[in-house]
Amino acid sequence: MLIIIAEWSDYSGLITVPAKYTRVHTLEGVEAGRTYIVLTILEEPYTMYRKAEPGEILVGNNRFEGYCKDLADLIANKTGIKYELRLVKDGKYGVENPDVPGGFDGVIGELVRKEADIGIAGVTITSSRERVVDFTTPFMELGISIMIKKPVKQKPGFFSFLSPLAEEVWAAVGIVIVFVSLILYLVHRWSPMGNKKKVSPNGNVEMINEFDFWNSFWFTLSSLLKAGSVVLPSRFSPSEWQTSETLHGTRLTNDFNVINSLWFTLGAFMQQGCDISP
Repeated sequence: MLIIIAEWSDYSGLITVPAKYTRVHTLEGVEAGRTYIVLTILEEPYTMYRKAEPGEILVGNNRFEGYCKDLADLIANKTGIKYELRLVKDGKYGVENPDVPGGFDGVIGELVRKEADIGIAGVTITSSRERVVDFTTPFMELGISIMIKKPVKQKPGFFSFLSPLAEEVWAAVGIVIVFVSLILYLVHRWSPMGNKKKVSPNGNVEMINEFDFWNSFWFTLSSLLKAGSVVLPSRFSPSEWQTSETLHGTRLTNDFNVINSLWFTLGAFMQQGCDISP
């Protein structure tokens, strides 16, 4: 990342550009008798309000508990300094904000404006924050990510063609096929055009009905799958009784969206477990 520190021209020569951010100087030594302001932010389990016992009054640093409070106590004991633990005013960690003095808000902003000496909080180290404050060497990192279960590839089985649709959908399709087959069978059974004349070897004329329930079921299934059927029903409507032409199979063909969806997704299901497309 390039930062402009000066500009030069033939007319004005070299002109320094004021720095956008002023880096906070690192403390060179511990000043005896000084109380350092330690800034933190409320976040479990780092910094929390401590629950007072019955009759106990909590003041000062004793109001807080948590990891940051314990770390501040440890540093104070090691260095022999006194500190005052304060909460950040706006409750933020600190991002660039040109509307506030120092160009940052939150914990980073108060450190830049020298309203506090030290900040102890779960602040993420970023390039913009490192330009204005010094971070300690990180010794613990928390990686936050979205985790999902890795899909297990399965080889296509004998009934893999049923996978694109749920069991309830297949049950509904089966019920509809049986219901339509029953309706066609009953209508053809009661229709005067349903019976056909057949001459027996002895010369007798018999009226038979070839369109039984199983033929009706096969006709419905073949119409749904756009296939042919050997036994076709006669025409049912009175206006069609004037002709002896049989009803073509495509008359009852219904382009169900469920069938189209099945064909479109079946290929993807059959490729499970194979890295090479067919």
